[in-house]
Amino acid sequence: PFDNKTELQVVVDLPKGSSVEDTNRLLQAAVDRLAGVPEIVSFQTYAGTAAPFNFNGLVRHYYLRSGPEQGDVTVNLVPKGERGRASHAIALDLRERLKGMT
Repeated sequence: PFDNKTELQVVVDLPKGSSVEDTNRLLQAAVDRLAGVPEIVSFQTYAGTAAPFNFNGLVRHYYLRSGPEQGDVTVNLVPKGERGRASHAIALDLRERLKGMT
């Protein structure tokens, strides 16, 4: 996030044995919780599979994730020239907003 990107990724791991439906419900709840953040343009959710390849996923091996208890949310931000906060600050805010979700 220090590069001030226009995309962030939220990685979700539910307990082993959770269904893909449980994962999808949690992902949708996360999107609902983040929907009011002004810098966010859109979301894509991926339950039981990894988000499409990106540099972060390649480095952290996220592309190998495929269990029903695993999910990703891709968070698309407005262009950096149109927002007052860097993506790192937004990521910290999102992390705080998502704390305690189960």
